[in-house]
Amino acid sequence: MEILYNAIQEKQAELEESLALIQQKQQLIKDSYQKENHGEECLTQDDRACIQLEELSHQERAVHEELDILTQISKVNGTFEDIRLAARDAHTSLLESSGIASSLTYEEQKLSDHATKAENKHQELLLKYKRLKKMPPDNLSQEELLRLYLDIEHKIAQEKVRKDLFTFMAEHLLYEKSRSDDDLTLAM
Repeated sequence: MEILYNAIQEKQAELEESLALIQQKQQLIKDSYQKENHGEECLTQDDRACIQLEELSHQERAVHEELDILTQISKVNGTFEDIRLAARDAHTSLLESSGIASSLTYEEQKLSDHATKAENKHQELLLKYKRLKKMPPDNLSQEELLRLYLDIEHKIAQEKVRKDLFTFMAEHLLYEKSRSDDDLTLAM
C-alpha cells in the first residue's frame, strides 16, 4: 500500500507542477497580448490569444479534477478495495458537480420517454387491430380489408421495433456510462 501512496504523491507533485506551468503560460499570453495592444484587455473570440487561453483553461480544469480525485484517494487509509471505492466515489462526485452525470440521466430519460411512447402506440394499434378483426367494417371489400389489416400489422411491427430500439439505446447508454466509470476507477 505504501508504494501506491507514494505513486499518488508523485502524481500529485507532477500535477501541481503542470498546473503551475499552465498558469505561467496563461499569464505570459495575457502579458504579451497587453503589450501588443497597448494595455487594452479586449480579447475577442477570434483572437489567437483567446483561443490559447481557452485551451489552457481546459487543461487547467482537467489538472484540477485529477488533483481533486487524487486528494480524496490519498485521504483513504485502508485496503486496495477501499481506495478503489474512494476513486469511484471521487469520480462520481466530480461528474455530478460538473453536470455530466445529470446530462446522461437526461439522455437516459429522453430515450426512456421515447420507448414509453412507442410502447403506448404499439398497444393502441394492437387494440385497434383486435377491434377491427372482431367487427370488420361492412363497406370495405375483401381486398381493402386485407390491405387495412396489413397496414395496421406493419405499423404494429414498426412501433415494436421503435420501442425495442429506444430501450436498447437507453440500456447501452447506461452500460457505456458504467463501463467508463469502471475504466476511470481502474486507471486510478
